[in-house]
Amino acid sequence: MGAARRPVLLITGAARRLGRAVALDLAAQGCDVALHYGHRQQEGEELASEIERLGARVLPMGGDLSDPELPARLVEMTCGHLGRIDYVIASGSRFYPTPLETATVEQWSNLFDVNLRAPFLLAQAAAGRMCQAGAMLFFGDIYAAPHHPLSDHIPYRLTKAGIHALVPLLARELGPKGIRVNGIAPGAVLFPDDVDEKVADVLRRRAALGRGGEVQDIVETARFLILGPDFVTGQIIAVDGGR
Repeated sequence: MGAARRPVLLITGAARRLGRAVALDLAAQGCDVALHYGHRQQEGEELASEIERLGARVLPMGGDLSDPELPARLVEMTCGHLGRIDYVIASGSRFYPTPLETATVEQWSNLFDVNLRAPFLLAQAAAGRMCQAGAMLFFGDIYAAPHHPLSDHIPYRLTKAGIHALVPLLARELGPKGIRVNGIAPGAVLFPDDVDEKVADVLRRRAALGRGGEVQDIVETARFLILGPDFVTGQIIAVDGGR
């Protein structure tokens, strides 16, 4: 595939964890990549270097997703430097405990701004600039469902429940343009650094398969939803080992 015909991926929250793994995989599959990072500039630039070594064009972009003007800027910079947008992945999010008794308005606003408003604004800005037969992918969370045992995270879980609602709504809105919209709801795959290992182990063993998943499980699901069948849209795929 010639450089002028390589599809372009715009991905937020790509500096580390799942976003990083997905960005690297899609670059290896032939995509040029516009990658966004938050405050982890060094990790973002290191990822950009890795992607360049795969033979892809890459555009690293920093910024705070709580800034409502950032999503539109990311879209404009991507189109200006890489010429087009074929795929959009909203991977950037924040996760921290907010116990009911002590949660603040600032925490509520921060989680909603980054985890739900920013993905919506990214989709809004990108929709009019994307190529036909493009695709969007959003990250929900299996623990968004009220019956899953994740205490002290009500605002976070509400933001991810919002993503689960947003995906089919966007799929309906953007279907006439040929843009597919899907989501992934990871289960016990990759825990935050500060999660107690005993708690993580309990969550892993609650899966029907009796174990946790691997980052590669998310990577392959993302690849399927971005590059795979063009008749799949409006779906949230739970990658959780069965619940």
